[in-house]
Amino acid sequence: MRVVAGHDAAQAGFVSDDLAVEDGVPGELGEPGFGLGAGRPSQRRSVFVGTQLGEQLATGEGLLGFDLIAEAGVAGAGVALEHLNALVAVLQCCRAVTHITTAGDEPVQIGGVTVYRETDSRDLVQRAQQLIPAIPTAFDGDLPFIYAPPHALLVSTAAVPQGDAPYDAGRRASSTISRFLMLARLLHAGSHQSGWEITGASTFVAEIRPQPRAFNPVQLGSLLERVVRLSPDDAPAFAALSDFIDAVVIKRDGMAATSFGTALYRYNRAHEEGDNFERIVDLATALEAVLTDDDKGEGLSLRLKNRAAALLATTTDTGTSIFSDITKLYELRSRLVHGGSIQQKDLVKIITSVSAVPDGAMFGVALAFAVDRMRDLVRRSFLARLCLGSGTEPLWPFGKSTPVDAALADDATRGQWRHHWRDQLANLGAALAAEPARPGIDPITRRSDAQTHPQHSTEPRPR
Repeated sequence: MRVVAGHDAAQAGFVSDDLAVEDGVPGELGEPGFGLGAGRPSQRRSVFVGTQLGEQLATGEGLLGFDLIAEAGVAGAGVALEHLNALVAVLQCCRAVTHITTAGDEPVQIGGVTVYRETDSRDLVQRAQQLIPAIPTAFDGDLPFIYAPPHALLVSTAAVPQGDAPYDAGRRASSTISRFLMLARLLHAGSHQSGWEITGASTFVAEIRPQPRAFNPVQLGSLLERVVRLSPDDAPAFAALSDFIDAVVIKRDGMAATSFGTALYRYNRAHEEGDNFERIVDLATALEAVLTDDDKGEGLSLRLKNRAAALLATTTDTGTSIFSDITKLYELRSRLVHGGSIQQKDLVKIITSVSAVPDGAMFGVALAFAVDRMRDLVRRSFLARLCLGSGTEPLWPFGKSTPVDAALADDATRGQWRHHWRDQLANLGAALAAEPARPGIDPITRRSDAQTHPQHSTEPRPR
């Protein structure tokens, strides 16, 4: 880090030692400002704070708990940095996301994340810059553009005591937001995606410069919309489900990966990365991991479809419809994975025959709705498996051989299992998470699948 102060602030290449720190002495408006920079000498760029700093000091508030007075020829930069380095740094991680908003105008605090709704096109950037003053140095001064409203800014804060690694703290703050998004998907089946993220200090003077991150920009602007509107009332369900996931007893010792972890990773990735064909592959892998565990042998895909139909069926989403949709999407997945050719007319036939796809939808929209149907089946399967494998006497314990298919073949046992996992979610305050996802909206025509299909039909639809 370099400090440029006093009259030398106008000389970007000059490193001086004339920043004085005096306690309780407010500055005067119009005093010279100071500049900061980081990186190798050839890459350093100064950030000058002139009138803005003067206005702040003139109020007597100081900066970072000190009053800084920049005077040419007055030694003290070393003292300034010594005091500043002794402070506990606070890192803010700000992520812009699509299809999330709040029920009211006030920000919503859920766990370790604060949700700020967007009010105009520059609102998120301005909010982030209030939290991370040095943002203009990131993204080369130009934040990535996203458009799939409504948008929101998710903020997580991490304290970095002296001696700790700030980059590790930044990653922890980012992970807190990622987990929040996962919980929102599991509870509300939201179509939200991450647009951009920036992690940085809450002060001008900091050990690290803001760290930008851009997400899958090609996929932003999804052809399916399911907005999540959050309020403080959502906080208990988020906390309960998060604790429930953490409490799952899974043998991890000596394991490179677990089916439970694989399912959750693939499910999340199918929202943020890749194109829609890659997402179908990811979701098929996730469904296998969550409903078959380590089962092997013949008839794996048949057992998978039977289990999903038995556990997830409702009055509006029948077992027949679930079985049929998984069959079609698995056919497409098999051709994609194993290199089989597929004609365009056959691809269109498979996609448009999925029960959740609106009649007459353009192919891109139809594909987005088909992927969303698969995501919802994986979501509910994950929640069902989580609940059936939890508790003091789990019906389907993790890591133990269980005659699942024999149990689900019995009408009474099948009903018991189906009610058990739904009751578990109800006890968490998340009963609606067990239901099929709310109808998605086609952002082009503003039609939903419910407007063309009030429920998931078991009859084939003419094309």
